[in-house]
Amino acid sequence: LIAYPILDLNQRGRDLHGYMRKLEIAIVQTLSDFHIKAEGRSLQQPDDNAAATEATGVWIGARKIASIGIGVRKWTTYHGLALNIDHDPSAFQGMKPCGFSPSTMISMEELLGSQVDHAEVKSALKIHLAKLLNV
Repeated sequence: LIAYPILDLNQRGRDLHGYMRKLEIAIVQTLSDFHIKAEGRSLQQPDDNAAATEATGVWIGARKIASIGIGVRKWTTYHGLALNIDHDPSAFQGMKPCGFSPSTMISMEELLGSQVDHAEVKSALKIHLAKLLNV
């Protein structure tokens, strides 16, 4: 599920890190609605040779379920977030998503053991984003 909120950050404090944290919180709250415990921005190690650093996104332990990549021009946001709902073993092959190995990525379907209703996830995420972003 991709969400690209378009917001004027001039009216929301011009805080890019705060905005990214709100996106993470909305995803964490959405996952909680489906009984999945996750956390935003956490200490992660991209590979065995690298030092662990704080990594943006939403994580379940060392597995990443959602990515965040924002763009801002004249304090107006574009781009946003991607939440992995369906399991697709080939989705991340041939790339290093956010600098991590493809095996780092996980989906709601994998965690829950069954397919997830996209409309329900979309509705929950929309509610949480609207509340956190005051829209």
